[in-house]
Amino acid sequence: EVLSQISAPPKAFILRLGDVPVIDASGVHALREFQARCRRFGTRLVLCGLRPQPLSVLKRMGALSEFDAWTRADDLDAALKAAALTEGEDKR
Repeated sequence: EVLSQISAPPKAFILRLGDVPVIDASGVHALREFQARCRRFGTRLVLCGLRPQPLSVLKRMGALSEFDAWTRADDLDAALKAAALTEGEDKR
């Protein structure tokens, strides 16, 4: 719902997941819903700091490969670079 409250949707949204030790099917569903919402707003979703269990579950459920807008970053610096690249794409 954050995206609908912003007057101009951002080019990228960094979702920091480093403090999320586990994820289940309902968490994957919520991420898929959020990703779909980002796509509708033209916002790239950057998943930052995925820990091993959530990453494994996302892979096993096919969530990382089914959307072309998923972007992963190991840390915040890499996520910020990915977000900056997203903005740069629009300037070409």
